Amino acid sequence: MTTLPLKDPFKLTYFTAHSGALSVRLDKEDGTSLHLHSLVDPEKETDYFADLQLWGDRIVLAGCGLGYHLQRALTSVRCDAAMLLVDYYEELAHRTLESFPASLREKVTIVSSGNGCPEEQVRAFLRGGHYVQIVKHPPSFHAHEDFYRSVLQLLSRKQPLSKPPAAMMLMQGDFFAERELQRAAEKHGTTVLPFLYKKWESMDCYESQLQRLIQTGRPEIIISVNMLGFDGNGILAEHARREGIPAAVWFLDDPRPILLNRRNQITPDMVAFSWERGYIPWLQRQGFSSVHYLPLATDPSRFAPPTSGGNRIRCGFTGSSMGGRFLSDIAATFIWKPHYRALAEEVAAQLLFNKQIEVDQCIAETCRSKMIPPPEHDEHTQTWLRSYILHTASMMKRKKCISSLLPSGVETFGDPAGWQELCGPGLITHPDIDYLTNLAGCYRSIIVNVNITSCQMPSGLNQRVFDVPACGAFLLNDYQDDLDELFTKNEYAVYDSPEELPEKVAFYLKNKQIRESVIASARKRILNDHTYFHRLRTLFTSL
Repeated sequence: MTTLPLKDPFKLTYFTAHSGALSVRLDKEDGTSLHLHSLVDPEKETDYFADLQLWGDRIVLAGCGLGYHLQRALTSVRCDAAMLLVDYYEELAHRTLESFPASLREKVTIVSSGNGCPEEQVRAFLRGGHYVQIVKHPPSFHAHEDFYRSVLQLLSRKQPLSKPPAAMMLMQGDFFAERELQRAAEKHGTTVLPFLYKKWESMDCYESQLQRLIQTGRPEIIISVNMLGFDGNGILAEHARREGIPAAVWFLDDPRPILLNRRNQITPDMVAFSWERGYIPWLQRQGFSSVHYLPLATDPSRFAPPTSGGNRIRCGFTGSSMGGRFLSDIAATFIWKPHYRALAEEVAAQLLFNKQIEVDQCIAETCRSKMIPPPEHDEHTQTWLRSYILHTASMMKRKKCISSLLPSGVETFGDPAGWQELCGPGLITHPDIDYLTNLAGCYRSIIVNVNITSCQMPSGLNQRVFDVPACGAFLLNDYQDDLDELFTKNEYAVYDSPEELPEKVAFYLKNKQIRESVIASARKRILNDHTYFHRLRTLFTSL
C-alpha cells in the first residue's frame, strides 16, 4: 500500500499576472516563493508545449498548476483515451479540469495528496489501456517531487528478459559503435528500436517520444554507448526503472569524465560494461547493479578483405596526434592555470615509463618534489586534469613512435595539422578518414599499419586490433596485456618501445609470408570470437 506524503512546506497563493490572467505561486515561511506560472503572461506557456502530442490511450498529467500549458495539446487527445490528473493540490486539479473541454472532463480521474492511498484509482485507470503517456508540469513536479514519484511508481511494470531479447531500444546518434550494435542485434533476431537522441531539443518532446517508443515497441532492454542519449534530468533512467526495463551502458572511453555530472542518473538496476578492465573497480563504486569487462570488436560487414588492389604505402598510422587543439579542448573544460602544463608533462612522462602508475598519487608526489602548486581539490578539476594528463601522455607516445619512423617514410592519416605541428614538415600526412566509408580501404593500402594505444587504456585493446586484421591488413601492435587474453601468440605482432619500432617495421616489410600468416590467424580468431555479434551475446547473457 502506498501512502502519499502530506507534509507541505508551501502556502498556495493566487495572484494576477501582468497580462491580467490568473497565476499561482507557492510561498515558503522564509519569504521565498516558487512560481508555478509566469508573472507576465501565463497563457503563453502553451507555446512551450506546442509540439507535444497526446498519443497515449492512458494519459497521466503529473502536476498541472492551472493547466495553461495543456490547452493546445488537449486538442490531440484520442477518443478512446482516459486521463489521470495528478496534482498535490486538489483545488488546482479541479480548477484545471474546469478549463478542459466538456467532452474530456468525463475521461478524467483526479488524484491529489488528500486521496491518501490511490492504488485503486490508478488500477482502475490503467484497466483496458495499452499505452501510458506521462506529461509533467515541471514547476509543480519539482515542488513536490516525492508526491508525484509515489503516484507514478504505481504505474510500474516488470518484464521478463528473453535471450536474446525480442526487442531492444538503442540510443543512437553518430558514435561509431552504435550502428555496429544495431546490425549485430538484428543478426541475433532482435528488433532494434533506435532512439535518435540528438533529434529532440526540448525536454517535453524528448520525454514524449521516449515514452512512445517504450510503449509501442515494448523493448526488453535499453542500450547506450558512453551514456549517450541519457538526459540531465534523469528522464530516461526514470522511465526505464518504472517500466522494469534494464539499461546497459557500454563505456568505450574513460568513464570518469562521462559520469562527472551523471551519477544521479545511475539506478540500482542499471548494468555497466567497460572496454578497459582498469576502470571496473571505480565503476563498481558508482551505484551500478553490476559491472562487466566487455572488450571492443569488429563489424565484418564493414571491415572485409579486399576484392582487388594492393598495398601502396609501406608504413602508416591512422588516427589523431592527440596534441594541439585536442588538448586545448580538454583544458577548456575546467579552470586552467599556467603551471598545470608543466605538471601534466611531468606526470605524463612518468606514465609513459610505467602505464600502471596511479595518476592522482603521482600528481601529489610531483607537486611536492617539483615545488609545483597543487591543483584545486574539486572533483571537476581533478577529473579533467587527469584526462588532460592521460592524453598528454598519449600525445608524447605518438610523437616518439612516429618520429622514430620518419627515416622509414611513415605516413599518417587524419589530423594533418596536428601531426605537422608534432613531428615537423618532413612527415607525410593525409586528411581525415571517414570511419564509416573509407577506413577499411585506408588500412588495406598500408603494408605495415602501426598501432599506438591511448594511455587511457592501461591494458585494453583499441579498435585497430580488431578492424585491421578483419579487413585483411597487417597490424604491428604496441604490447597490451589483453592481447594475451583475447589472442594467441601467432595471432598478433608487437613492438615493445618506440626505439624498437623501426627495426620491427623493417622486419615485417621484408617478410611478406610472416605478415600474411599473422593476418590469416588474427582474422580467423576475430571472426570466430571478436565481432559485435559476440559482444552483444555476452551482454545479453550478463543480464
